[in-house]
Amino acid sequence: SCEAPEGYVDNADDCNDADGSIHPGAIDGCNGIDQDCAPGESCPSGCRGATYGSHDYAYCPTGTSWTTARDRCASTSMQLVRIDSSGENAFVGDLGGTSILWIGANDRSSEGNFVWIDGASIASRHWTTGYPDGSGDCARMNTDDRWVDTDCTRTYDYVCESR
Repeated sequence: SCEAPEGYVDNADDCNDADGSIHPGAIDGCNGIDQDCAPGESCPSGCRGATYGSHDYAYCPTGTSWTTARDRCASTSMQLVRIDSSGENAFVGDLGGTSILWIGANDRSSEGNFVWIDGASIASRHWTTGYPDGSGDCARMNTDDRWVDTDCTRTYDYVCESR
């Protein structure tokens, strides 16, 4: 045929004519699908992607400080994970397996007032009994999926999330 079938476009840059959400200029998530038709990794280097609900996540088994983890997430248009439900908390814990993980909760701006990295208040709280205890400004998730505050310069694996 000399004419393109219905639904196809005459743009060689479109890498999947059958899926309208996959095209040049689309937001490329960390989900293993090339959504923007461009070369390059959509997850931070060394991380592996997963999806929960409508968000993409990247588990990064590269122990680093909280601020470096924050910056690595931001370099791919993600952020350190913001946990909004018990289900999401369990998902993040499963994603990290037996690793201690940095999460996006912190009180760096106001001691004792933990908020998410994007400034949102923390609605879903999974603190270990007695925490936060003022021992640090950044939150981590332990292997039991409970949170503690700790020194931001310690090194742990981390989880990024699309927003």
